[in-house]
Amino acid sequence: MGTFPTGSVFAVVPSLLGPLQTLLLMLPLIVMGCTLAARSLTSLMAWRAGVAHLFGEIRSRPIKCGSYFVIVLAVSGLLWWSLQPVQGSMPALDIAVANGNWPTFHGNAARTGKADSTGVGVDVELLWKFRDASILDRGPFASSPAVVGNRVLIGGDSRKLYCLNLEDGAPQWTFTAGHPIFSSPVVSAGRVYVGEGLHYTSDAKLYCLDLSNGTVVWDFQTSSHTESTPTVVDGRVYFGAGDDGLYCLDAVTGRLQWQFADAHVDGGPLVHGSRVFFGSGYTTKAVICVDAGTGRLVWKKDLPVPAWGAPALWGDTIYVGIGNGNFQRSDEKPQGAVLCLDPDIGREIWRFGGVKDGVLTSIAVAENRAVFGGRDGACYALDASTGSLVWRHDVETPIVSSPAIVGTQVLFGADDGWLYCVDLNDGHEVWAHDTSDDLLLFGTADGGIRSSPAVAAGKVVFGASNGNVYCLESRGATKVAQAAIAQAQHNTRLMRAADYVGVGFIKQLAWATGSFGWAIILAALALKLVLLPIDWKQSREQARFQQLQPELERLQRDYVDYRIHRFEVRRLYRHSGINAFEALGLVLVQIPLFIIVLLVIQSTPVFAGESFLWISDLSVADRAAGLPSIASLRSEIHVLPLVLVASVWFYSMSLRGPGNLPGLLGQLVWLLIAIGLGALTYRWSAALHLFFISLLGVGMAESWLLLGRARRATAMST
Repeated sequence: MGTFPTGSVFAVVPSLLGPLQTLLLMLPLIVMGCTLAARSLTSLMAWRAGVAHLFGEIRSRPIKCGSYFVIVLAVSGLLWWSLQPVQGSMPALDIAVANGNWPTFHGNAARTGKADSTGVGVDVELLWKFRDASILDRGPFASSPAVVGNRVLIGGDSRKLYCLNLEDGAPQWTFTAGHPIFSSPVVSAGRVYVGEGLHYTSDAKLYCLDLSNGTVVWDFQTSSHTESTPTVVDGRVYFGAGDDGLYCLDAVTGRLQWQFADAHVDGGPLVHGSRVFFGSGYTTKAVICVDAGTGRLVWKKDLPVPAWGAPALWGDTIYVGIGNGNFQRSDEKPQGAVLCLDPDIGREIWRFGGVKDGVLTSIAVAENRAVFGGRDGACYALDASTGSLVWRHDVETPIVSSPAIVGTQVLFGADDGWLYCVDLNDGHEVWAHDTSDDLLLFGTADGGIRSSPAVAAGKVVFGASNGNVYCLESRGATKVAQAAIAQAQHNTRLMRAADYVGVGFIKQLAWATGSFGWAIILAALALKLVLLPIDWKQSREQARFQQLQPELERLQRDYVDYRIHRFEVRRLYRHSGINAFEALGLVLVQIPLFIIVLLVIQSTPVFAGESFLWISDLSVADRAAGLPSIASLRSEIHVLPLVLVASVWFYSMSLRGPGNLPGLLGQLVWLLIAIGLGALTYRWSAALHLFFISLLGVGMAESWLLLGRARRATAMST
């Protein structure tokens, strides 16, 4: 057994800082214990002695050992049961919804992304947003939504495909795949078809699901990835599978009809008449046409760079974007262009080369306009007949979201986290909606909106890299008081129970105080009261450790031999009634509780639209009026993270005494901890910041009271 660092003081650090500091102080002891444990595990003599001691204990105390075994077994079983996923109910859909179709990428061959001709107005507001209840299950949405009737289907990097209600975002059912879902779902004849996997995946499947409840009808195994969005036509489903090329399956049974393997296909195919058109990249850079019935090659147009987007059809011509680079970064020598091809022979009708970077999106074509976005940070509209530039709208950030066209509106997302609406005729901006600062837990600078928007019933739906799905509608179109946050339930019994108890308690406090802000502060106080017995016991142990500091320093001076020093320290601890690992256990007990509280507060939608002091919405990061935004961080200035940093620094300044790092070094360490904590939590929701700032304040007051009382109690007992 090891010792604590000489001169250590176990100050009562409020909230999560207490476990953090105690763990840091006990790090030498933990390392030493792990080393001794490793030696014991590799020693045959130690195993023999351990087994003999165990059987000796069982023979001498059978009832006590049996009771321990039953308790451990019961606790382990309860923990296993509480962490098991729980499947929610799956309501059936009405016949009108089940008969709707969204059979290909962006809903139709022209890739316009609309289910009907209703636009979204010239001024919009958030109707609802959806997110997964579990923070750990939230991932970016690069998949584009399919809208059928009043249902929205969209997949995410979380490996889940969600079916949501178009009116309020309420989840209807969730399907969990084996890999992240980049493929956009399509719907035909009451069935949903979607692929899985990213570029590194080598065992992805195409799934066919029942639209009414999300159950698997059949799946088809590939030996590559299925980033491609399927296309369903005339009872067949066509899709790309990376290095496997293009597959054609029977849409009803999933049986293989044919495979074209001489290509790398990640984009969605276009089916027109008796032919299938698709792009290819990597070893084969081309636009390829094959026979829809047999998969036989009809023609192939070689290209200097890949064609990743799904080809579009308008009239009797095909439009395809080409370019190098990928969704994350540009190529060292960027190239991009848009081609208009003759579908019969692949002849190039015209080429637009005025793009400075890759065109990775599909081309949306309507009203003689071919519209697309590029990684060069601009949205373009070309004359669909001649390829001449009509207008260009610069947003100065990469665009890898395919545009949607409805009426005279063009909608597209960009990597700055904004969804833009521009006029189809001249490209002037009509409106824009910001999602860049709406991050749920940890910030990311890697992309904003890569999901292509879908328009239906006057609403626009899209996913974002921050783990949210958004639905916008014309301002004043509905009589909803405020935007709703919809989310799927937590998928474990433990988190569902914690959510029920924690959120229910906060709701009751909000009802009593008339404010969710005061409810959060009182909830922090209540949590500290619940932990008061543990804090009191921990403070007494820390006070004892403080009293031993002079003796520990003497032992360190007197005993140079490490083994003798360790023996004397262990004897001192036993004589003083101190159990070092009991002190560590008091810390470890609190950590899971704080993690559960963090997950509950950050995931609950009850704070949406609730204000407190200057905070207009507790569910997102606070925004102070009049403060400028930080362009380089693509963020506004948030006050609460700065208050949290100041609180940690103020607390660190109050720490004095033996065991703390001396002088300037100690101040520097705490300054780095405070700044790091602020950076880590900068985009947390205002509710979560308010909760931990309240914990910190209550904890500091508790520390001052308990530590003083513990010192007096320990002095009297000795």
